[in-house]
Amino acid sequence: MNPNSASPVLKTPIEITLDSEFPYPLDDKSLFSVNATSTDDPTYIRYLNVLSVNDDTKVIRAMFGGAYSGYFQMSVRHKHFGLVNMEGKILDVSSKVTEVTPQIGSVYGGTLLTIKGTNFGSEITDNPVQISTHGGIGSVDCYVQPMDDDAEFARIKVIYDAVPGLRDHFMAVASDLWFPNQRLETSEGAADGFAGWMTRVRREDKKTEFYNQFAQYMPTTELDWLFNNIRHEFKCRVDTENIDKTEVAEDISIEPDVVVFLKTSEEAQCPGEGVCRWTYTTDVPEVTEMTTEWDEDTSKWLVKITGTGMRDSAEAGEMSDLQINGVSQTVRTHSDTMAVFEVSSA
Repeated sequence: MNPNSASPVLKTPIEITLDSEFPYPLDDKSLFSVNATSTDDPTYIRYLNVLSVNDDTKVIRAMFGGAYSGYFQMSVRHKHFGLVNMEGKILDVSSKVTEVTPQIGSVYGGTLLTIKGTNFGSEITDNPVQISTHGGIGSVDCYVQPMDDDAEFARIKVIYDAVPGLRDHFMAVASDLWFPNQRLETSEGAADGFAGWMTRVRREDKKTEFYNQFAQYMPTTELDWLFNNIRHEFKCRVDTENIDKTEVAEDISIEPDVVVFLKTSEEAQCPGEGVCRWTYTTDVPEVTEMTTEWDEDTSKWLVKITGTGMRDSAEAGEMSDLQINGVSQTVRTHSDTMAVFEVSSA
């Protein structure tokens, strides 16, 4: 059975491979029924729509429509054969958070979190996030950010790695059709293989061709599902405008967690101690002066910020970004006492 996990809120195609000795041909999908029964509550049953059957591969494809989180025993029945042996074929219906970075941020807000896990939705509204004190003071929203190119291609890489043979197929296509006379590594161990190729795809706007190659390699329905529903990480920005910052920062009994919600009003699971733990800090840079000047060499405006602690303590040596009208600007130079930004857009 593939996959063995599914989102509680998104449709997921499930492939079930029968034994090669199954005595009836797989030539009529109407002869099969597939369902999933909760291992905790036998009365909670989800019925799957059988999409197709293939006698050559002995594969049944069915669409799982979502359910409340839990473990589900899969069942397959053939109209004439009866129940197929599906012992041990358990579907894990859940969404899990596996990593939150950073796990410390300014009590004044603005920290950009990266949340990684499984079975997140593809829409910006699918998984609201909150820094939650579980009924205590200081619960705040973390606003999910639109997916950027890096996140989109990270999602594509999940597909790329999951489908056997896809990697070498696309590397060959890229070499032959899009980037002739350029050496592109095709081996699994090539350090610059996928990353280098994706850079070229972005730079030369080959995303449509990329999608078309997927379409030639796999069924369109499955392709659409992969592109629309697979997301294993996203970003959100913490907003602390409406909390008592002094109280939250000084009360050590407050131990907020990052909570990712699902459309079923459930929370994504957070296995592992401390994986979703969050800490506020007042140890943030202090700005004493800000000036602007025109750079004749680059014909760009520069913003110079003077102060203390200008390096981001959560990521050593990395400077927190400067935003103008919500748009991040380019870091030119930075030290502990000064940061210089180039105004690239606003």
